[in-house]
Amino acid sequence: MKFSLILLLALGMLASCQKSNTEPGASTVTGQLKYGGDPNADGLGYYIVTDSTHENLHLQHLPAEFKHTDVNAHVAINFFDTGRTLGMEALPGVTGPRIVVVKSIRKL
Repeated sequence: MKFSLILLLALGMLASCQKSNTEPGASTVTGQLKYGGDPNADGLGYYIVTDSTHENLHLQHLPAEFKHTDVNAHVAINFFDTGRTLGMEALPGVTGPRIVVVKSIRKL
């Protein structure tokens, strides 16, 4: 009886310690990486136009190798959605692109 209880507890602890492959809020998309001008001058900064929904996503923590003004690359990104949108002060009533944090990015 004691052995089966200990075995059951050990199995329960092992199952609860495994890391999940799917983190909440993490997503992967493909699309075209572009630069839409300086955000301090009402530009979009670096953003991606997704292949599936054609939605614009404003990128934060983009690696330096992708940061050049003439970037136009087809990429796949794994990102975390912040739940915020980019403010568009120059266009009242317009909702800007969703702000996402880049976890990983690769050229296709």
